[in-house]
Amino acid sequence: MCSIMGYCGSSVDLALFQEGFDRTISRGPDDSRIVDTGNGYLGFHRLAIMGLTPSGMQPFALDGSYVVCNGEIYGFEKIKKVLAEKYTFQSESDCEVLLPMYREFGTDMFAMLDAEFALILYDAEAKSFIAARDPIGIRPLYYGYDKNGVIVFASEPKNLVGLTERIMPFPPGHYYKDGKFTCYCDIAKVDEVCHDDLETVCKNIHDKLVAGVEKRLVADAKVGFLLSGGLDSSLVCAIAAKKSKAPIRTFAIGMSEDAIDLKYAKQVADYIGSDHTEFYMTKEQVLDSLETVIQALGTFDITTIRASMGMYLICKAIHENTDIRVLLTGEISDELFGYKYTDYAPDARKKRRNVYANCICMMFCGQTAAFRYILWKPGCLSGIWIS
Repeated sequence: MCSIMGYCGSSVDLALFQEGFDRTISRGPDDSRIVDTGNGYLGFHRLAIMGLTPSGMQPFALDGSYVVCNGEIYGFEKIKKVLAEKYTFQSESDCEVLLPMYREFGTDMFAMLDAEFALILYDAEAKSFIAARDPIGIRPLYYGYDKNGVIVFASEPKNLVGLTERIMPFPPGHYYKDGKFTCYCDIAKVDEVCHDDLETVCKNIHDKLVAGVEKRLVADAKVGFLLSGGLDSSLVCAIAAKKSKAPIRTFAIGMSEDAIDLKYAKQVADYIGSDHTEFYMTKEQVLDSLETVIQALGTFDITTIRASMGMYLICKAIHENTDIRVLLTGEISDELFGYKYTDYAPDARKKRRNVYANCICMMFCGQTAAFRYILWKPGCLSGIWIS
């Protein structure tokens, strides 16, 4: 998942920058680097997923310009092939295409990317910084201003503590340039209403889901799958098993007593023929991990913490017992298609509005139906009723 940070001015205390940056070294334990651009600093903690050799380490440089990116650029091979007519590439990293793309297309490049990303780029010619985030906001990015009004970007809020007084989330689908934020993709904007028949709609959902899972199977590091036996993860694992030449590795976790998820996960694993591993968690493990999970999440929200405990413990177990570096699982079909939690909507109108709102969101991320969890950071979802 990596960690990035950028101080967009020359007045920062490097030791203070380093102190804040090191708070998220767990996001990128493989290597770390800070580069002085001459007008500020860029930092990168690496978790190697694509282009595993040292040449894939960031920041990438091109004629004095630099970029750091926490992301996955899908279909980068085709982009790289076109750019290779003018540019020389040193690694197999997907993110190395970003600087040549910026030179060719400027900020228009962000709307061209099929990617989940957060990046900070230093333009040596303009002597200015640019930052951008994917339209869904899958990859985290935050910002704030120091006492001199210099903007600072980072992967997590904890990086910015002590550097800025106020910490704000970078808006998804925007880029920052020359002191202002510009929207390059508004996922809530509807150009036209779809009137397809049910058969066509179902086929499109199927095709987008399969394509979304398939393109996320591309990694130089080993890939595993989380399997609960529910709709989301079962679909992702079934698609991956069908697309993979060898049996995929699946993992499930449950409480040491009455682990109902393990039962259904095992049924799915047997059906798709995966190499399946079960982990059990105890009440003591949950309590012992509570402070660590809260610190990693940076929130005291009960729902978020509760949803993250199992994710943290299973990722930790996989990290300690295997050489798998990437995990795929599924999320949000419950919210999108109205699972049991919609039974508790205050009334039918609010139930419809909640499902509709999720549909609007998911229309634009059909190919991100499989979310990639990079070991070992816990992930979670939480929802609210729309009034």
